[in-house]
Amino acid sequence: MRSRTLNGIFVGGTGTGVGKTVFSVMLSVWLQSKGLRVAPMKPAETGCLPAPGDALALLAAADGIYPIEDVCPYRLALAAAPEAAAQAAKVSIVMPVIRRSFDRLAEKADIVVVEGAGAVATPYTPRLTGIEIAKKLGLPVILVTGETLGTIGQTLAAARALRYSRVRCCGVVLSITSPRPTGPHGDSNASLLASHLGSIPFLGTLPHLPIREGSIGAMPCTLVPGWASENLRTFDGALGGALEKVMAPPPAKRT
Repeated sequence: MRSRTLNGIFVGGTGTGVGKTVFSVMLSVWLQSKGLRVAPMKPAETGCLPAPGDALALLAAADGIYPIEDVCPYRLALAAAPEAAAQAAKVSIVMPVIRRSFDRLAEKADIVVVEGAGAVATPYTPRLTGIEIAKKLGLPVILVTGETLGTIGQTLAAARALRYSRVRCCGVVLSITSPRPTGPHGDSNASLLASHLGSIPFLGTLPHLPIREGSIGAMPCTLVPGWASENLRTFDGALGGALEKVMAPPPAKRT
């Protein structure tokens, strides 16, 4: 995967708690296992009391060689949408700051894994959502959705919002966040997603990856690389083949 044109990927979600950070951490480690230099980014993280746990987990997965000011330029205390958290902190989120941070990371890495906040359409400002950030950075989106009742409608709505905004969704991942998911939806969500996404690839189901601390953001950063390495084979087996297809560069044109 060294010969490639893709310099970044935006990991968006259908909501909060759907497994975006776990997926982003595992994607970063998986890409590194393919020989790529990976930089992490979370443009804004809320609920930072005081540390940005998700951003630090992403940073730990990428060997921690990038400045936190670029990895997470907006670190906000209120656990709310970035727009509300920024208003509470009297901070203005502006796209040029996010753009400069991304560019600095991209200069040092082969690919930047950018994780959005909350759902992909969550607002950062009155005119800036996760979708707009992906579009302004020129990044395709991998959409992560949780294994729960209602995920079909939420996922299809998010996919249509991306299509409406002319942002390429290069795949959907169904993430099992509970060790014991319950409900009849579990037998049909994957097949319905695969049949209703149209031209958007269904990349597969990421099984539940146990986290002793309850969330990846609560895990001590020193433990993140080892945890990710232990789960790499599971991740690769579940999603690796599909990811190879959607993230590889297009074949060269014959002259």
